[in-house]
Amino acid sequence: MSRQLKDTAERCDTLTRNKAQIEETFQSHNATAIFTASGKLDNDFPTRPVKMISEQKILFSETRILDDKKEVFGTILTIPKCKITGSFTLDAPSSIRNIKTFENNTNILCTLQTTTLKSFELKSSKCITTSIANDTEVDIIDMTKAQDNKLLFTVVESSEIKCLSTFKPDSKIETFTSITPLYARGIHATDKNILIGFRDNGERFPLQEESRRGIFVYDYTCRHMRTYEYDTNNQRLFSLPHAIATNINEDICVIDLTKQIPWEGRVVVLGKHGNLKWTYNGHTSINTKINFIPMDLVTTSKGLILVSDYASNAVHMLSMESCLVTCLNESHGIEKPWALNVNQSGQLQIGCSYQGTKDGLGKLHTVDISS
Repeated sequence: MSRQLKDTAERCDTLTRNKAQIEETFQSHNATAIFTASGKLDNDFPTRPVKMISEQKILFSETRILDDKKEVFGTILTIPKCKITGSFTLDAPSSIRNIKTFENNTNILCTLQTTTLKSFELKSSKCITTSIANDTEVDIIDMTKAQDNKLLFTVVESSEIKCLSTFKPDSKIETFTSITPLYARGIHATDKNILIGFRDNGERFPLQEESRRGIFVYDYTCRHMRTYEYDTNNQRLFSLPHAIATNINEDICVIDLTKQIPWEGRVVVLGKHGNLKWTYNGHTSINTKINFIPMDLVTTSKGLILVSDYASNAVHMLSMESCLVTCLNESHGIEKPWALNVNQSGQLQIGCSYQGTKDGLGKLHTVDISS
């Protein structure tokens, strides 16, 4: 940049001299001077430098401070480019609730209000599913990839965390652990720990003084390590922790449902030690007229937090400082997004509901995200 600025300044000086000479020539009656100035114009106009800095769309993401410290820090972000590379229709009308990718490119999904786990393949604009396991519970809430290529998942109104170790038809579902008497909600596994969202076994809403809502941290021996339930001011951190992810800086990102009729929610981000860093309640450019209803979230290798917003037909892309960087929406062909997954090649997968869509079909979209 310094070299280009210096080069531009030199060319600017040359142009200024040429302009002065041309103005002087316009006042002259000397034919020789006119032809001399004309010849110099042909040769001396600057050309665009070959090695230009590539044009990038960037924005400044300011760090939000929750306490009284008046600090001004932030990050310069490159707005990623998003390209829909494929749209695949499910082989039966249904709504995709969760997607996960395992070793050997094994893809697993579950659909809304079913007890069946399915493997799937994406071929010729079709999402072809195969049933691999069936649980006796009512509905699967959330699932995660854990150590040893295992699938852990939670189900509605249950204290148990379920486990699936193989992904072939008629695979056996086992119980990994239980958090009785509390009910399990969102779940996320890291290399070292398992984070489990919980609630008491009373009514979801409204919250009572004795209501319990938070996140347990377990290790892989099922030993309870920590609980995140209240902030430093003894205020509740969560209303209903529905889905969980961790970021490259070890932040804990949580979808917290705050209202049921109609549904409404927010994103709550804790530091790696459980301190509240920030919350996100949607964005005015997207959620002015429609409630922010986050259903799932994932993080990328660059630290972006992607959140599906069901009612607004949008996927919000947030920075680690809570700034809305960009979004995918109906202009990209996204309708009723629910499940989000980043596969082994770094490609985003968006599982959608069929209810309320223009064609009445449930779809899975694949998206390439590049800086």
